[in-house]
Amino acid sequence: VMASLSTHTRSIRLYRSTLRTVLSWCVDRELFFSERARIRGAFEANGGLRDLAAIEKAVSEGERTLESYAHPDPYVIPTMYGGSKYARNPEVPGDVEMVFDFGREEYAVPK
Repeated sequence: VMASLSTHTRSIRLYRSTLRTVLSWCVDRELFFSERARIRGAFEANGGLRDLAAIEKAVSEGERTLESYAHPDPYVIPTMYGGSKYARNPEVPGDVEMVFDFGREEYAVPK
């Protein structure tokens, strides 16, 4: 799937995926900020590449590096799919009716 996208799109996705992966590994925010700066520097260092083969090589190498740094138990936002709060309070099905006068329905009141 990644090979059919443009190298610009692949590099943006690689940068964002790298930051999400680092966020799974870094517990301390200060450590995350320093790693983010280091990663940003690496991406900006390759920003001047103009040869398509060199760009493809750099992006492919980055994707392989990202795969090697994958966290075994990545951080998931609790309300997103796979999170601990996902669908905790699901929507009420449409065929369920609310009865506001419970016990006072016409058919339940003795005559």
